[in-house]
Amino acid sequence: MHSTLRHLATLAALLACAAPVLSAENKGRIRNATAAEIRAHINESTQETETDRSGFTYRKGSKRGYKISTGKICIRFENRQTDCADIKTDGTRFHMITSDGTRTRF
Repeated sequence: MHSTLRHLATLAALLACAAPVLSAENKGRIRNATAAEIRAHINESTQETETDRSGFTYRKGSKRGYKISTGKICIRFENRQTDCADIKTDGTRFHMITSDGTRTRF
């Protein structure tokens, strides 16, 4: 696996926490996760963060940033390189799909 994608998968694993509570009618359908669902899933509200002008959010003391939008998370690494992955959910589980098609639990 490309080192950038490996870093993205590692960061996603570190960010992952409890899944948000979702309505019963959405369970079972694979769809893009909303930005709010992704933020709740990574438990962003409990972290000390700062957002730069370009919209990337950094945890206190971290040189790696992330930007969340509906169905997507992008990671900016220390060297300013950015890599993105799609985030899908069935209402219970979250999956990350990288640009090379690799699917992992998020």
